Amino acid sequence: MPTKGWLVIGVSGVTCGGKSLMSRKLHSLLPGSRYLGLDRYFRDLTDPEHQQVLGLDHINFDIPSALNWEAWRSSIQHILDGTEDTYTPCLSCPDDEKLPAKVLTVQPSVQVPETNMKVLILDGFLVLNDEWTSRLCDLKFYFTLTKEQCLLRRDLRNYDPPDVPGYFEECVWPEHERMKALSIQLNPDMVLVDGYRDCVENLDTMLTILKAKC
Repeated sequence: MPTKGWLVIGVSGVTCGGKSLMSRKLHSLLPGSRYLGLDRYFRDLTDPEHQQVLGLDHINFDIPSALNWEAWRSSIQHILDGTEDTYTPCLSCPDDEKLPAKVLTVQPSVQVPETNMKVLILDGFLVLNDEWTSRLCDLKFYFTLTKEQCLLRRDLRNYDPPDVPGYFEECVWPEHERMKALSIQLNPDMVLVDGYRDCVENLDTMLTILKAKC
């Protein structure tokens, strides 16, 4: 797939692992870069492709079928081709909100690299599970948390629709472990990042690896 003139960065990992905040911060530090978040591509709640969780009366949002991959790939191709994308998200998305102040004020301790290439940052919990997307990525980062860390952070977030009792144990964590294993198998070149680590350290890690690629 043609990505001439582009450097594509894939950022994936566990829910609430800090991947989106770091992706968007990286985007803010790289003039002219583009950012695309997978959370904008969840299917409409009435889409028949959704799968219900037996016994919970809740959609399973943590599997690939919950996402509109055709629209996602089309949006990426529009960016690479420099053409207009008419896709409109079905659901509201946190990525549309401004970066929180605590992230806006974070500054790396390493120099932001300069590059003559255009940078595209692809962010999402299943980005590196999609073979088409994975093949595009020149750099790959996967954010991790322990089960306990993930649950603590998830309990502080609001979802629409909200999590029902048992959803984390039944779907979120088991699906994450399954998808992580598949990501590692598909992407032996991806870098594991501790999502519980200090933001500056993680940002420095990403910038250092980016500099080596530039």
